[in-house]
Amino acid sequence: MTFFKSLALTACIAVPGYALAQTNLGDAAGKTGEDVAAYLTGLGYSVIEVEAEDDEIEVSALLDGVEYEIEVSSQTGLVIEMGIDDDETEEN
Repeated sequence: MTFFKSLALTACIAVPGYALAQTNLGDAAGKTGEDVAAYLTGLGYSVIEVEAEDDEIEVSALLDGVEYEIEVSSQTGLVIEMGIDDDETEEN
């Protein structure tokens, strides 16, 4: 029974720590592409591409094998949109 208590305690400690590694809507990420890339890298993401368009910074980044599209306002520095990149490759 002690094994299961230890396992449950480990899960309670590990799962919140894992969740904190991801960014969320409204998080302050920075107002430049370089700042946003550094912020995401610090959270464990591998930044693939950064594009600045209009008043937004669009970033493609990998975390745990999943590619994310993250948009940040260059005016406020806050994450305004994010999701899993589900673009499918074109077949010739």
